[in-house]
This record gives sequence, structure tokens and C-alpha cells, in this order.
Amino acid sequence: MGELHEACQALQAMQCSNLGRPASDASDRLHSRILWNTWSLVEGGEEELRARYVLRRQSLDGALMMRSDEFSAYRQGLRSLSLRRRKHLALQHPQLEAVLKWPFAALSHREWDMRTVVGWNRLFTSSAGLLGVRYSFPGDTASTDENRLPVMAYDLDGLYQRGDIYGFLMLACAYRLFHLQRLADRQWYAASHMIRALSGACRDPRVRPYAHELITQTKQLLRLLPDTSFPIHVNDDVIWDQIRNDVHEPSYLMRRAAERRGVHIPEPVSPIISYRYQKCAPHQQPLLFARNG
Repeated sequence: MGELHEACQALQAMQCSNLGRPASDASDRLHSRILWNTWSLVEGGEEELRARYVLRRQSLDGALMMRSDEFSAYRQGLRSLSLRRRKHLALQHPQLEAVLKWPFAALSHREWDMRTVVGWNRLFTSSAGLLGVRYSFPGDTASTDENRLPVMAYDLDGLYQRGDIYGFLMLACAYRLFHLQRLADRQWYAASHMIRALSGACRDPRVRPYAHELITQTKQLLRLLPDTSFPIHVNDDVIWDQIRNDVHEPSYLMRRAAERRGVHIPEPVSPIISYRYQKCAPHQQPLLFARNG
């Protein structure tokens, strides 16, 4: 009886280690659903994913195998993949490793400490020598887009002009960082560009099915703005029009060329105040590479 009890406990522990934890909040659920959607796209669809990884018997057959109820919980974002499954997933599908690292916790309503927020901002940064610190995102080195220039740290407009999920997430991280540092003016600019970057993030096929949730959570994050800041008004109709418009171009040069032709490009947020990257004195720079402590 003792050996049988120990064997049952070991099996239960193995199952729990694979099951993962319940999603902690809305941002965690959203990240889990986007990860699940990306996994489905890589496997060729949800039915292929179910056919390959859902258990048809009671034995455990690999770290990524799951029961039918687990499959449903992951698909709905009710649970986050366990650390063990995340590691195996990254090994099997390297293209999912970047999605696993996406700092969606920046959209959470939780209060984060400085060390955590600084860590988010360090995720996709590298040294650019004498130029300082730049963002370095997956796929940038292989990109053939001549209009995609390197984006230096703190360049909010440069992040917006990327027009992708990485620019949006780094704007959200910068927004949380400026909030902790009580840099109200920079936090306002980060919020404005974060809203403008929503359409580019939502056009990503991995994110598109959950565009409504992403827009809602981003708008809710504006509550962190100081009471003394300009109120930011968000136009949902413009955001959705830009999401549906595949040729929408956030690049400053492209937009200026369109304006010279008399083409009016509506903005999803108002007011819009021009803000260009300027090199600051060291004591004025955001705490991107602060000492841990």
C-alpha cells in the first residue's frame, strides 16, 4: 500500500507540474491565448494541435501532451502553460520563444517594483557602441525593409513607427517605467504613442483574434496617468479602421508624403503633441539600466 500511495503521489506531482497555474489576471489570460493561437498557427490549425497533443489514453506521453479538459483551459486562456511545457515548446518551436518572452504583464493592473519594470525594458536592448543603447528585436537583422531604422532607447516615436507588436509592448514598458519614476511628461507621451501603436500590434496575425481585449486593456492602463496630465481621448473607430487597413503606414516620412498630397490621416488619440527623441543628460534619462537594488 505504501508503494502504491507513493506512486500515485509521484504521478499527481508530474501532472500538476505540467498543468500550469491559473491565469493571474486579464493580461496573463490574453498572453496565454495569444501564445496558444501562435502555437496553433505553427502546427497548422487548432484541429491539428488537438490531434497531435490531446491524450487519447490515461498515460503521460511527453511534456506537451494534455488531456481534453487541459486543452480547453489553455485555449480559453484560463491557465498559463507550465514552465516545463514552456521550455519544451521553445525547444520544439524556436519561433515561439520570442512570444513566450513578450512582457504582457506591463498591461496588468498590478503594481510592479522598479527591478521588474527595468527588466522588461532590458529584454530587447543591446549596446550600439558610441551611439548608446538601442532596441534589438527578433527578425530585425534579417529584415529587408529599408524604412525600418534602428530604434534607440527612449525613442518613443521610433517605437511607434515600427508599426508592430514589439514597438507597442516596449511603449507599454516605457509607460510603466516613467510612471514609477514620476516622469509625468514622458509618461503622457508614452501613453499617447502606445495608443497610436495599437493598430500595428493588432494587425499581427498572432494577435488579431484578440484585438478587442488588447485595446480594452490598453485603454484601462491610462488610469495610471497623473491627474495633472492632459486628458487623453481615444477614438476606437480610428483604431479599428487602421487595423482593417493593411496599407496604414505609421512611418513619419510616409505620413508626411501623404499629407503633402492632401491625404488626411486621422489619429486615434488626441491631443497630439509633437515629440521627437532628444539626448538627455545622464541624470534626466529613464532608469533603463539601473543598478538592481
